[in-house]
Amino acid sequence: MTETLPPRHTNSVAELKLLAKGQWANIFDDLFDSPENPNPLAEAFAANGFHVSCPVHGGSDGFRLFGDFLDTGGTVCNSCGPHKDGLSTLSWLLE
Repeated sequence: MTETLPPRHTNSVAELKLLAKGQWANIFDDLFDSPENPNPLAEAFAANGFHVSCPVHGGSDGFRLFGDFLDTGGTVCNSCGPHKDGLSTLSWLLE
């Protein structure tokens, strides 16, 4: 007897970004949702567009969310450089 496997989802990166548009704050909150694994962007969320310390290397005020963060997930650190979308930001945070 042959077992039938469920269909595989083959979403492209573009499709994933479209699905995530407007949801990046929720995505990061859901991924980093425990005291042992706090959201590295929490300080930036609370700063409402102002510069804060970098969640990767610290400092005092070199990091901020892009103005369209909710749609794109983009961030920038003056030292580390820009992360144009949420997938790039997430990858950078998890390195």
